[in-house]
Amino acid sequence: EDLRPNTARTSHLFISMLFALLIILVFYYMMISRLFPLTILRRRIREFGNGNLDISTKINTKDEIADVANEFNEAIVKIRDFNNSRKLFLRKLWNY
Repeated sequence: EDLRPNTARTSHLFISMLFALLIILVFYYMMISRLFPLTILRRRIREFGNGNLDISTKINTKDEIADVANEFNEAIVKIRDFNNSRKLFLRKLWNY
């Protein structure tokens, strides 16, 4: 009879720990999935820093990371358009 309460207590403890582990894993997955766009943005910024203007940082979520990524994307488009205009201007200037 002394073993039953210990067994029940151990069983409850094991189930509680398993449940806590499950909750931790779910929260970990949620955090990783929320931060994944930030990883993509970091890679795109590095590419941009290396001179690649043919990148896109468009993210289709509705959070602050997407706001920053989309604003950065608009800046890249403006810089790309400016560079193309400058090249066209210089080409026309040298042809006259």
